[in-house]
Amino acid sequence: MKFWELTSVCRDQPDLLKNMLQSCGEDQLLEWIREIDEIITRQDRIILDKEIDDDICLAVLSKHTGKLYQSTRYLRAYPMENKMELTFVDIFKKYGGSIIEETLEKGIAILPK
Repeated sequence: MKFWELTSVCRDQPDLLKNMLQSCGEDQLLEWIREIDEIITRQDRIILDKEIDDDICLAVLSKHTGKLYQSTRYLRAYPMENKMELTFVDIFKKYGGSIIEETLEKGIAILPK
């Protein structure tokens, strides 16, 4: 999962990301979080596209309260009848982190085959 994707997924719980990075001892990532507005403004792709270690992503996502909903072909940001509710950790382990951000941004994403 890229740095920008993780920050986007946690945009509704910014303290969660800061606290988890602090508890994991991730000083560099924590510094980038503090400077995120400037990093975005200058579109620093080296930082924004930095791949974050899976263990860090899982630690953060395990504390996130968000849920997404899976049907046969789609992942949705909103519940629908007879759709399976999944945590962000479930989705990360099964499909990776990018689809979480895509689903939150667009409301729906096509599941990989």
